Amino acid sequence: MIVADRKIRVGRGFRAGRGLWLAAVTHDGSKPLDPKLHIGERLSCSDNVHIACAFSLTIGHDVLIGSKVHVTDHNHGAYKGAGPHSSPDEPPTARVLSGEPVRIGHRVFLADGVVVLPGSDIGDGVVVGANSVVRGHLPAETLCVGTPARPIKRFDRTTGTWMPIR
Repeated sequence: MIVADRKIRVGRGFRAGRGLWLAAVTHDGSKPLDPKLHIGERLSCSDNVHIACAFSLTIGHDVLIGSKVHVTDHNHGAYKGAGPHSSPDEPPTARVLSGEPVRIGHRVFLADGVVVLPGSDIGDGVVVGANSVVRGHLPAETLCVGTPARPIKRFDRTTGTWMPIR
């Protein structure tokens, strides 16, 4: 296991293509942050993958990430919920960071071009199709596509096949 200043933990068997950007954001302006980026064993990333953590981001074991994938637990600005929201008059780099934990389960495949947004929870064995945007919960053992990604098939253990969801 690789531990970088207790902010990033990477399990054994990690592989990455060119252009990997693993970011643990430790400050929001002058405000200190305590990011926790935990990566399980045998993560395999293709080229140009960006994983950014300011709060909490967990990736399970045996995950495969395609090219040009972005996974983040934060936004530049506050845009939902109660409290003050970010103004479009403020430069994005000056806006407060907001976010929610991200969890990617075991044996997940994120195909090329997938974006995983703050607050996402991806169950074990999920396949996310190319260029999909994940927002919210994706149930285990489903094939999900779209913007936002939604389940279109579920793995049927009795037949060993992926069955359409009606």
